Amino acid sequence: LLLSLLLLALPPLSQPFMLRGFAGLSRFVSNVLRQSSHVLHFRTRTSMSARDPRAGGMHGQLFQYAPQLQAFESGPGHSEKKLIMLGGLSDGLLPCWYVPSLGQAAAERGWSLVQPILRSSYNMWGFGSLERDIEDVSALMAFLAEERGARQFAICGHSTGCQIACHYMRNRHQLPHHNVTHVILQAGVSDRELEDVDAIAKQQQTLQLARQLARQPDGGEEFLPRSACWAPVTAQRFLDLNEVAGRDDYFSSDLSEEELARRFGGFYQSTHVMIAYSSDDEYVPSAVKKQEVVDKIARAMRGEGVKSRIVPLIVPNANHALSPRPEDPENASAEKFFVQKIREFLED
Repeated sequence: LLLSLLLLALPPLSQPFMLRGFAGLSRFVSNVLRQSSHVLHFRTRTSMSARDPRAGGMHGQLFQYAPQLQAFESGPGHSEKKLIMLGGLSDGLLPCWYVPSLGQAAAERGWSLVQPILRSSYNMWGFGSLERDIEDVSALMAFLAEERGARQFAICGHSTGCQIACHYMRNRHQLPHHNVTHVILQAGVSDRELEDVDAIAKQQQTLQLARQLARQPDGGEEFLPRSACWAPVTAQRFLDLNEVAGRDDYFSSDLSEEELARRFGGFYQSTHVMIAYSSDDEYVPSAVKKQEVVDKIARAMRGEGVKSRIVPLIVPNANHALSPRPEDPENASAEKFFVQKIREFLED
């Protein structure tokens, strides 16, 4: 069926493939699909596999929490404790392999799992901002408190979702108060730190263009050329993610103790935090010393007089999204390790 659909979509140039037989066309289709998957790939994307637990679905309730914004709640919906899952760039519902297991572990501790759609979800991240994200998170919490009985909240961020979680904590004094007792940061890494020479060259070139646009009246809201990124992105959003000290620059390894203190200090006195960093995160340059990074962030969060638990954690044998490694696809040891740590973390 797939081959037939592709044949209908192909221009006349494809006719010679028919003459070469099915084997030649199969190789052609394989190449097309492989190239397409490469083009679609981004930091939080992983390909589906036959045993991806997300394919089995999750049971719960879908509801609207704000105009044109929805969320899905699974587990004990009557619970007063709600764990909010925030994915990264290009993510929406079921952002990671481990989400079904996380939901089950949370339910065992009396928490329901809430997966929201934000205005920046899926490919809309390129014209959003952290400010808008935390407005949506605040609106979600207000709805959960008023309509679904929430009295206690936890936030689990994956990838750029970690920036949303930290930005919320940093600015929540300006937002309606909600009782956030736990924050989990899974794979919060720098967007601007790259290793590939060609990628760095393109990043610097695009930064120059974005700065030029942003200096013009309302130029920050203008979109960059298609060549700048695989998804539509404005000049300001690109600067937020890639500029030194940009709005999203929370986890770069070269941030000083003082810079980290401004981002994390004083915001976690009554909130427990787990900082989970993948041992083999493919989006972290090889020169970055991961344990030093999480320890620096933990020190900045602790500051002086903080009584909450700040837990730095390196997840062994783990890639960015904690999906199974190619050399051991059936094991999913990183997912199991992480979910067990979350189960312990949410216990009190």
